[in-house]
Amino acid sequence: MTSILESRAAYCDSRIRELRTAISKSADIPSLDELCVYVTGSFGRGEASPHSDLDLFFLSRGTGSKDGLTNRDKALLFADLIRVVEALGFPPLTKGGAYLQIHYLDDVLQSIGSQSEDFENSFTARMLLLTESAPVLNAPVFDSALRKLIDVYFRDYHDHEKEFRPIFLINDIVRYWKTMCMNYEHNRHRTSGEAEDDPAAIQRHKNKAHTKNFKLKFSRMLTCFSFVIACVAEGRGIGPEDVESIARKTPLQRLDWVASQRPQVKEMVEMAKGEYAWFLEKTGCDSGDLEVWISDREVRNTAFDKGRTFGATIYRLLSSVTESDTLRYLVV
Repeated sequence: MTSILESRAAYCDSRIRELRTAISKSADIPSLDELCVYVTGSFGRGEASPHSDLDLFFLSRGTGSKDGLTNRDKALLFADLIRVVEALGFPPLTKGGAYLQIHYLDDVLQSIGSQSEDFENSFTARMLLLTESAPVLNAPVFDSALRKLIDVYFRDYHDHEKEFRPIFLINDIVRYWKTMCMNYEHNRHRTSGEAEDDPAAIQRHKNKAHTKNFKLKFSRMLTCFSFVIACVAEGRGIGPEDVESIARKTPLQRLDWVASQRPQVKEMVEMAKGEYAWFLEKTGCDSGDLEVWISDREVRNTAFDKGRTFGATIYRLLSSVTESDTLRYLVV
């Protein structure tokens, strides 16, 4: 178990250092001093394999209406980044870079809880920044953005420091988890018109849906609930500095930290890590191979059973570190 968790973390550290070095030597990218770039996904979680996609997010100070990058700057940025990524041998960016988009910090902060945050994708951008990210360009901008985001969740903290509970923050993270679950349900039955008469295409779509479900049961769940578990393990009086420390840890590091603070759950943490190591072993391959693997009904049933077991372990961890009245806020 330890070997794969440690080897994946070491691989991520090495590759992210390579990426930072290559970006720092680029002619165009460093000139954008108000912009930070951060990795998310498996690289942000510290568990990527050589087959993992590289997910990049872009956040700039200011607002899009006043401080938006020019088309020229965006073209140079994206083109140069794509060249850097390809030169380092990373897999191609998702859908050929279809999701390359600049988010603006003031817009992201002002949209929290609004109707606009979903279609502008700012909800996803801020959740990824908070729960699974690592900067690769302009770390000071990244650091400032993370602190400002956390401060929004602590608007009432200074009037209730000793008794403060981050319900606003926890509710938002749980909402993110439930949104991913809802998105999965929305997408898994959707096929193009031409695919409806093509059994092979329908099967490929099902295989992709099964793969997403598998990852939802493990990596997506761990990302969200490792954060929640760490927050409630801090107890009442948790402050913005505590949450920043949690945000800067990978999901697995959060579990290790909880075990160090609450020795009574150490065995459960080790159990969760063992179950997660199995997941990493099975997903450390090309996406096509993973879809073929999970297309087998017996394999899929075993995988989903293990996912349910992992979910039960995470729930026991959460229950064990949460005061009863705090647990109430997670439900009602």
